[in-house]
Amino acid sequence: MSVAVVGNNQATQERFMNDDDKREIIQLFLVAKYEFNLGKKAYNKLDSSKIILKMIDINEDIKKNGINENNKKLIFLISHFSSSCLRLSTIYEVLNLKPKDKDLYSKLIKQSNKLDYLCFYLRDNIAHKEPEDNDTHIIRQNLIDKLTVKDIYEGTFNTINKIIQIIRSIKKNFNDIIKYIK
Repeated sequence: MSVAVVGNNQATQERFMNDDDKREIIQLFLVAKYEFNLGKKAYNKLDSSKIILKMIDINEDIKKNGINENNKKLIFLISHFSSSCLRLSTIYEVLNLKPKDKDLYSKLIKQSNKLDYLCFYLRDNIAHKEPEDNDTHIIRQNLIDKLTVKDIYEGTFNTINKIIQIIRSIKKNFNDIIKYIK
């Protein structure tokens, strides 16, 4: 799967002359991988009936039954992937490759792009409530509601790999970063 990104590679290359950007990307990537690996450990322990649960089903279970031992594992697992996505989406911003909102939140977004943009949906969804009459919020929430636990795992995994590809493709002044992203 390839992640569709918007940006100018030449501008991105020039931007990376800055050591602070390199340091930021390394730190963000290391934490993103760490959070992903914590989520992956929990994910690998789930039975198949849990990985196909949709976010809306998990949220409805929490509303109906409160937080319990059954759904608490899913909450922590998803929070690890969301935390990873928060860092990954920030890397895209530092690289000047964040998709435009009109691409992220189009009502006509292609199914194949939903997982490509997962890190932005989860980042924008973390720990805040937006007015429900906001079109962007409604589109994002509808997209997130339909995601399964498996979609979130695969989308986060694919985004990590895409960032590795992007960094490797920008060789200029990146040799010192590549050792951290393996």
